[in-house]
Parts: sequence; C-alpha cells; structure tokens
Amino acid sequence: MQTRNSRYQGGGIKPLGATTDQDQLRRTVSDRLSASNPNQQQAQEFTYNQQTSNQHAPHRQAPHRQAPHRQARQSHAQQMRQTAARVGVANENRFAEASHRVKEKTSENLNYSKNIFKGAAIIIWRPFASVLNFIKRKYTHLSLKFEQANLFNTSLHSITNSALIVIFIITAAILYRNGQISTIKHTIIEKMGEWSGAAGVNVQEVKLYNRQHTSRQKILDALNVKIGTPLLSFDVDAAKMRIEQIGWVAEAKVQRILPDRLEISIIERDPFAIWQIDGKHRLVDRQGVVVADKVLRGYHLLPLIVGKGAATEALGLLSALEERPEIFEYVRALVRVGERRWDMDLTNGMRVLLPAEKPEAMLADLERMILDQDILSRGIKLIDFRLNDRVRFEMDEVTANAYFDAKQAAEKNKKVK
Repeated sequence: MQTRNSRYQGGGIKPLGATTDQDQLRRTVSDRLSASNPNQQQAQEFTYNQQTSNQHAPHRQAPHRQAPHRQARQSHAQQMRQTAARVGVANENRFAEASHRVKEKTSENLNYSKNIFKGAAIIIWRPFASVLNFIKRKYTHLSLKFEQANLFNTSLHSITNSALIVIFIITAAILYRNGQISTIKHTIIEKMGEWSGAAGVNVQEVKLYNRQHTSRQKILDALNVKIGTPLLSFDVDAAKMRIEQIGWVAEAKVQRILPDRLEISIIERDPFAIWQIDGKHRLVDRQGVVVADKVLRGYHLLPLIVGKGAATEALGLLSALEERPEIFEYVRALVRVGERRWDMDLTNGMRVLLPAEKPEAMLADLERMILDQDILSRGIKLIDFRLNDRVRFEMDEVTANAYFDAKQAAEKNKKVK
C-alpha cells in the first residue's frame, strides 16, 4: 500500500507488507541483539513476535477491517523506536560488562604485582634482619657488661669520696684546734685584696642609707675603711658587727658594689622609755638597749623608769599600763626597788607599792579606785598592794590631822549627849 505525501518516499522505510519482509526484519534485529544477553534476546524476540502478530492479526482475521495506511506507518515507526531503545540498552549492558571485566583484570594484575613485590622484599630483607638481630644481641651483651662495670665504678667512686670527706673533716678539726683556720682565711683574703688592688678594684666611695639619728662619723669609725682599701679583701661581716654596736643601730647591712663602692644600710631603734640611772637620763628601746646617752628633743614625754635593772624589766609593766590609759596618764615614773619589784609615782604625789609577783594584776583594782572612788583627790599619799589579804592606805599630814580632829569632835559630841 502506498500513501500520498508520505515522508518515507524515496528510499525510505517501506510499510510492512508480506511475511517475507517481516521475517527479514526479525532476522536483522536478532543479529543486532546477538551480542547482548541470551535471556534478554529471547525476551526481546518474544516481544517483537507478539507485536508483529498483533499488527498482522487484522489481515489474517478480517481483511476488510484493515486499519488505515497512516496508522500502520505510525505503528511501524513506534516499533522501530522501541527496537532502537532496546538495542541501546543492550549496548550499555555490554559496555558495563566490558568495563567490569577490565577492572577485574586490572585488579588481578595489581594483586599479582603486589605479591611479587612482597616476595622480593622478603627475600631482600632476610639478610638485613639477620644482621640487625646479631647487632641487637651484641649491643645487649655489651650493655650488661658496661652496666656491671659502671656499678663497680660507682661503688669505688663512693668509697673514695667517703674516704676523702673523712680525711678532710679530720684535717679541718686539727687545723681548727690549732687555730690555723682563721690564719688561712685571713691569708686568702689578704691575697685576694692584693690582687684586686693591683687590678684597680679599690674603695673610692662610701654611701649610707636610712640614717636619721645615728652619727655619720660613728658609722664611718665603726666601718674602719679608707679610700684605696682593696674592695675584695674588706671584711664586710666584721664591719656589720661593729656598726650594730652603735646604740641607735638595730640592724646593719654592708655590701660591696663593684668596682669601687661600699653601701651601708641601717635600721634604727625606736626609743621606748627614759631610763634614769646614776643621776643620768638615757633613751632605751623595748629590749632595754641604750639608744642614746641623752634625751633628744621630741622624746621628753616618754615614760620615766628609775633604778638598776629597770631598763630590761620595764617592758611588761609599761605594756600593761598602755592598755589602761586611766592610770597611765597619771604615772610620773616607775621605780625599780631592789631589782625585784616596782613602785609607781603618780603626778599628784601618790605612790603605789606593787607586789613582786604579777604586778599587772593589781592595776585593775587601782583603776576601779580611781574611777569609782575618786581616790586621787582624797589626800592619800600611799597605797600598798604588797599584802595578799588587804590593801593598806597612808594619808598625808593635812588629811590625817583633819581626820583626827573630826574623830575627836565626834567623840566629844557623844559624851555631851
């Protein structure tokens, strides 16, 4: 059958007609699908046969019901597209199988190469491993020998050092007993001084720090150094001890500052009381050390302590009085009696006799008398706390006469009644 204006005219694809053309087309498709899987080929042939039989069934069953020629051509084109798609799928599967076979072949080649390399490495490594094991055994053997020898040398070294230390101690004891240590020390210091003096390391400057009351000349006299004295041979420890003998100096520090300077830093004492002894007044600190042989300006209001041994024993009583300002403001002087007990002289002329043991305990009673009984204004000149069971009072002459006159007047009034 031919149709007008067909786009398949002129050498194109002719419509399916006779059974011979259908068999030829089936063989062509089968040849194209021969490279694919047999199962897929059978399935495709079955599908193709079924479609072919379906297309020609109308011719066999009812020729007078044949479809129009245009519909046949469209069906034929659709079958060709389906066939081409199946061929493409078959080609893709074939390419995938080929790639898979190439990968498997490559993997087999790589594994074969790795095995060859491992075998060659094992063959080459065995001699080296034997040599290394031999060296390791020899090294271990020599290390053990060296360790044993080292232990022996260490023991011998320890014994030798102990013997030398014992010899040194015995020699030092003999030299110290004979007075040779100080001689050797002075000799070494002198030699160092000579060498340093020849090298130009001499005292050219002396600096003092923290000096307030201490005399500069006293410090220089105690330092006992001259310009040009070798710096390294100067005994700073001896100079420190001499400076600390000065009354105002509590602590001194002497340093060599190379190449040509000495620095002296001092800490001065803090005066605590005025000590009267042998008709003279001196400033003392809390430890009873004499700070100055005279009372300087600004220290006249310090408490006065009198008597032998008062400077070293006054700290406890003065500290207790500082905690009781009601009494301390009336204290004029603390007098040491017989180097065993204290008397307090108050500003109103009263004297308080304190016991030898625990005099601070009586201050509470005295404070109560001053605050509660106003005892300072009653003409009492002496209070005696030396007795354990009672306190004894002694009045002045005026108060005593007035007391006796009032007592006599009271007795006369009783007789008249």
